[in-house]
Amino acid sequence: MNIKLVAILLLGLCVFSCGMLAACTGRNQTLPHQLVLQKPATLNHSGQIIWQMDSPKTVYLTFDDGPDPVNTPIILDILKKYNVKVTFFVLGHKAQKNPALIKRIKYDGHILGNHTFTHIDGTVVDLKKIRAEINSTHQLLQTICGVKVTLFRPPFGFFNWRVFAAAKSRGYQIALWTFDLSDWSVHSSDQYVKTVAENLADGAIILMHDGGPKREALIEALPKIIELIKKRGYKFSNCF
Repeated sequence: MNIKLVAILLLGLCVFSCGMLAACTGRNQTLPHQLVLQKPATLNHSGQIIWQMDSPKTVYLTFDDGPDPVNTPIILDILKKYNVKVTFFVLGHKAQKNPALIKRIKYDGHILGNHTFTHIDGTVVDLKKIRAEINSTHQLLQTICGVKVTLFRPPFGFFNWRVFAAAKSRGYQIALWTFDLSDWSVHSSDQYVKTVAENLADGAIILMHDGGPKREALIEALPKIIELIKKRGYKFSNCF
């Protein structure tokens, strides 16, 4: 086979691959909001997306949709008691109403992440709106406590090229999760502990919610979850 023919075949393969990539990234990427997500071949990163960290015997606890004036202080007290540092992905409109909680989250050594201003679905709004939601929350957190946020979690875990573009414009990494306790629909302390016990893995990012109603079961389960994770020999981190 001559060199010119080989070059033509390689060019054709390259064009085909690029077309397939464009097709995949151009359409909405809807992630399941249930237990274990489908992870890419590389464990910890896929482009700008963090699914699971490549960290032996380490677990990452995360809380979404706060800060909540009732739930968040109790959760912070529990975390302080066990000396566990986590990441809170906060909503701008709630941070605006509860600046003292934002300051406490930072003071207690936790990481703040951006979860948009009003919990929008980024797959159904335009790029300008997504950027406005991200930027307003980013600027607000910086104003409240001087933090330059670098992590973004899209509401519902939904993302597409517009979400990527908006996150990239702020230099964000997109932090999703390895498994979800489903505390937004299931309200059972025992079930939460069971979910962690069955899905615990090296570098696991666990999604919970401090914002929203009916978090009593989660608050009851949190000490048990922390004790279970420690008993299995894992440590906690919030350094993505």
